[in-house]
Amino acid sequence: MTRAELDRRRLALIRGGDATRFLRVGTGYLIGRRLVLTARHVVEASKGTPWAQIVVRVGHPHDADVHRCLASVRWTDPEERDVALLLLDNEVDVPGTIRWGRPVGNTPLPYQGLAYPSATFKDGQHKVEHLRGKLPPQAGGVGAQDLYVLDQESAPDMRADGEQAWSGASGSAVFCQDHLVGVVIHDDHAFANRRLHACPARTFTGNPAFATLLQRYGDGPPEPVDITSTPPHETPATTTPNSAHKAEAEGPGPEIDSLPAAEPAAAMQGRTETNGPFDMSWTGKEPLSTYATMLGKRGWKGLATLTAIGALASVIGFSLMPGLRLEKLPGEEMPPGFVPLMVGVLGALFAVSTSISTIGRAYSEHLLKNRAGWGLYVGPHYMATTSVTGRREFAWDQIQRVTIEAIRPQGGNVEELRGTARYLYTGIHIRTKYGPGVDMYPAGWPYPWPGSVAGRGNQFPICVLGPMLAQQRAELTQALARYGGQKWKPPKA
Repeated sequence: MTRAELDRRRLALIRGGDATRFLRVGTGYLIGRRLVLTARHVVEASKGTPWAQIVVRVGHPHDADVHRCLASVRWTDPEERDVALLLLDNEVDVPGTIRWGRPVGNTPLPYQGLAYPSATFKDGQHKVEHLRGKLPPQAGGVGAQDLYVLDQESAPDMRADGEQAWSGASGSAVFCQDHLVGVVIHDDHAFANRRLHACPARTFTGNPAFATLLQRYGDGPPEPVDITSTPPHETPATTTPNSAHKAEAEGPGPEIDSLPAAEPAAAMQGRTETNGPFDMSWTGKEPLSTYATMLGKRGWKGLATLTAIGALASVIGFSLMPGLRLEKLPGEEMPPGFVPLMVGVLGALFAVSTSISTIGRAYSEHLLKNRAGWGLYVGPHYMATTSVTGRREFAWDQIQRVTIEAIRPQGGNVEELRGTARYLYTGIHIRTKYGPGVDMYPAGWPYPWPGSVAGRGNQFPICVLGPMLAQQRAELTQALARYGGQKWKPPKA
């Protein structure tokens, strides 16, 4: 399959409004047969409310092959970043596959994109502007201000009517070295139209719902690579393992403090360059036996049976109470009604306690059957995880120690009796000066409640390790050693 650079056939003009007129114009980029990437504010009349009608024109106006489609908002970022995916009512087939990137390093990178800014609208036509300039990777903030800075080579003057000259450019795809790295979301008044800001692709490509849509309508889950001032070497991606890799599988499950065994047919994705960053993701559909150790075999049905026994004992005890005296007479060791009363009370307490465990176990088994995907990245500046809770980054200068060991449920085996964590996982742990800061759980951990993971002081797990081939395990430990240096502590043999 050919790899696509900035492709004008994928350029999209987006117009939103009602049945009578268009009220907003923006830009987008086709990233799948029916998926258009754009800015969220382009496709919403108000926050959380999409336009009643969205019309998308895919293709450059110079080309004869231009497609006009109706569209609906299919995905918006759960962390409210200004980015969205539109689903077209018809397929638009453009050859090539999208490559994703994340600019790193100190040297500003050349970037380019195509857009429909209002400054170029004339005689009823939306004309294309070829954006180009520099993207300094070190600029930007954190949180909502974690945005790329785009310094323009050419920029329109301020409009006399007070309207934004760059209005309409929102949603433009930003490319560095033929990798899609972000989406334009707004301009910067302080720089008089000479600067735009873009939402980095690395902040949303790890979202499981986003990846699922790309899997269904596009080229598969995004796999961003680091982009520096030196173009990356072309390295074949690690493909989904198949039967040819069965010889590399190492058994049904990991030993404590060891790396997970390989899964012969795991639906995992990864791209790792030799002596480069480690980047891998798992779908959540991999068999647990390939990377987790079962703590116990008692299921919710067994606990439900114990609950029924306790409830029956309670009913029998209380049913024997009527007519029996509870007052103790002189010379009696206990009144005749004492034993039935205690049986009833203890049976009721036992039934209540086991019913809580039954509910917890049934819910945890439901979670295990509906696990979401997650990912891990180990690079020169930070480690990052992606999961249903979003993307988390852990900068190397904030990490004191990194190792791989068992991820233990809070309370150890007591948690098993309480009906929650049923499996023991292996994962990456880090130690920082201040600890996790928030009551978080690692990516790939299936139990989304606070306090379900045991930590040791300021050391805490950040990512469950799913099934991996022997080569992938070696690449992970090499990346941790290469970028972690003395902070990396290999697992005990």
